[in-house]
Amino acid sequence: MPLFDRVINVQVGEKLFPNNLRITFDIIKTNESICNQASIVIYNLSENSRNQIKDLDTEITLHAGYSEYTGVKLVFKGNVLRANHTYSLPDIMTKIEAGDGIKALRETRNTVSFEEKTKVKDVLQKVAGDLGLEIREIPEVEGEYAQGFSFVGSVKDALDKVCERCDASWSIQDNQLQITKDKAASVHAPVKINKIDGLLEKLEPLGDVRQYLLGTDDVIKSGYRFRTLLNPDIQPGRKLTLGGYPGAFRVERVQHQGDNFEGDFISIVEVKEIATNG
Repeated sequence: MPLFDRVINVQVGEKLFPNNLRITFDIIKTNESICNQASIVIYNLSENSRNQIKDLDTEITLHAGYSEYTGVKLVFKGNVLRANHTYSLPDIMTKIEAGDGIKALRETRNTVSFEEKTKVKDVLQKVAGDLGLEIREIPEVEGEYAQGFSFVGSVKDALDKVCERCDASWSIQDNQLQITKDKAASVHAPVKINKIDGLLEKLEPLGDVRQYLLGTDDVIKSGYRFRTLLNPDIQPGRKLTLGGYPGAFRVERVQHQGDNFEGDFISIVEVKEIATNG
């Protein structure tokens, strides 16, 4: 199986930076209602190209993968937060910091009001739509607001409030809104990793032994961590199965790291066990 066919393509606005340039990235995605973060470095751009990376909030996408193993797929989509150029001769390095959905979270506020006995699913749909992002997924939820529902403030806070009511959590993944039930995985097809060709090391329990010494067992992080070859399909909330390990897991956090010239090209994944029908 070829593992040296690394591809990374970055697009900032209308400008595409292809794989013949050296590109590195460090991307962290979580299943929480915070902005996913990306740090991308492009080497030795011309002055004209560097000048095209200066407008904050410009959309940025990064596609990467092994062209024959996982395929080249979207790893990150967001907006530029800052860009700077450093000189370490003979290299010129352009570092781009980006956030996923940060523009929508910063700019959107709303006022909503619903009458008595409004269904929770109707409130959730309305508040989710007010964020102004494409909706990737919303679960079916039951119940009603017997006394009605009203809210004035940021859409983020409104989403927090409604999701708490229906035991769900939300996050923004590649500029799309994703809402899942707290103990369930995304409806998207599970990611299957073969232990032989994908998993680089065994599952490692999460948690910090120092917390046992402090007697704070309740704050020890549950779940497992592992490393695998870079796989863009591994996304927060997604169900995942691992060859050689029973059951199924939900992805809670993933850190994608890559360099198309040398070094790591991996995904560092944190998961929790879930019911096989979750």
